[in-house]
Amino acid sequence: MAEPHVSDAERELFGAPLRYDMGWAQHEHAGLDLTMWSALRQMPRLVSATLRMAWGADRRALVAVAISELGQGIAAAVGLLAVNAVMHALLGAGDAVERLHA
Repeated sequence: MAEPHVSDAERELFGAPLRYDMGWAQHEHAGLDLTMWSALRQMPRLVSATLRMAWGADRRALVAVAISELGQGIAAAVGLLAVNAVMHALLGAGDAVERLHA
């Protein structure tokens, strides 16, 4: 990308071009370079950085969220097994065509 023109006012007031110094401005074209493979490669680093920040901010809350997410996953698995058992009991045994007619 070509550098934009620096006006006289920018040079006089700031001594250099005025540019945004925000995180989003530094990465405004990163979405154009993002592919699925690059996103998957960055995922472990992003997750570990998030866990480090959460651990530093509030350890008890992080542990509570982790335990509740684990409990929610176990409850969902038990619910799916129960639905599977009920569907098997309602539709019975046999091949797929017989079960669909039932």
